[in-house]
Amino acid sequence: MRMLLSIMYYEFLKNIRDIKITAILLVFPLLIVLLLGNAMENIFSEDVIKKIPVGFVNEDSGIIGEEFNTFLLNKHITDRTEIEKFDNKEMGEKAIEKGIVDVMIYIPDQLSENISSGREQSITLYGDRHVEFIQSLISGFFSSHNSINAISVSNNIALPSREESVERILLDASIPDMIDYYSVLMILQVLIIGAIYGVSIVIRQPESDMHLRLHTLPVSRWIFVLGRLVGSVAFLFVISIVFILINKFVFQANWDGNIWIILGTILSFCAICVGMGLLIGTFVSTYSTGLMIVLFLMFFFGTVTGAVTPKSTSDIDIISPNFHAKILLFGTMYGYSKQIMIESALWLGGFIILIYGAAVLGMKRRLKYDHI
Repeated sequence: MRMLLSIMYYEFLKNIRDIKITAILLVFPLLIVLLLGNAMENIFSEDVIKKIPVGFVNEDSGIIGEEFNTFLLNKHITDRTEIEKFDNKEMGEKAIEKGIVDVMIYIPDQLSENISSGREQSITLYGDRHVEFIQSLISGFFSSHNSINAISVSNNIALPSREESVERILLDASIPDMIDYYSVLMILQVLIIGAIYGVSIVIRQPESDMHLRLHTLPVSRWIFVLGRLVGSVAFLFVISIVFILINKFVFQANWDGNIWIILGTILSFCAICVGMGLLIGTFVSTYSTGLMIVLFLMFFFGTVTGAVTPKSTSDIDIISPNFHAKILLFGTMYGYSKQIMIESALWLGGFIILIYGAAVLGMKRRLKYDHI
């Protein structure tokens, strides 16, 4: 254990002394947040703040259907969405297919009666854009409705009732400012660069004899790898915390939310980044090749998640760990539904298991240390 702690400590110390990489991981994203957070405010207003086209089919003539109609007239909702009503579900589905609306809300017939009778009932959401935001609105409505004990929204997630009126729902905080948006997206994108620490654990850099000297220590290769791995993850985590504190107290970016969700998400993402480096290092032969792959992943994951511009969205963003970390961070700041948060947390956990499982198998096959 003492040897493991020593390896962790010296790996952390080695990384923090690398001024160039530290500057890239900390100073560079801070400058980008400062520049884009102010210079692109108009783009953000036109795209992210642009009203979301939402289709609405309400076949329920009971009290819930009536109150949901009133709920959609709330100024905070009309400022953010553009509701288009359709007579039936088929018309709404065609509107999605034609790109007329991004999301459709379907309230089935006799919803109020079924809920009053204790029968399970579901509201269906259709679409692949802005679904998280719209689901959060629906969750807010039903958790505010004092006549409902439980209702399932989308994937049959039960939402408890609260003694609040619909009119008291405030949605202003659901829209981040540009500085808030890039504060989250940039740190996630830049942390991908931290994968080079994982690459360096597996692949010897030609200009360094660090592997040769450290590998002579009387310690197993797995303790050596684990120590360097934890030291690198800890370094990225500390860099992230410094970045968040500067954004929060200097740039006034919104990082309010459940502190444990924020810290857990950041720590998990740091572990994913270093783990990706380990995995890359198991199937490339040179450090430079690994570095190019890391840079490509940084650009790819950031682009499909919207780190370059809020308009950069993609149907494949679900395969990006940045996307799920973004959902968790924005979710705790702006009140996303529990279902969305749990799904993203499971995705991050799945990435960790998959990446480290594959990395361990790869390192068993070959570790590119010098033969001593």
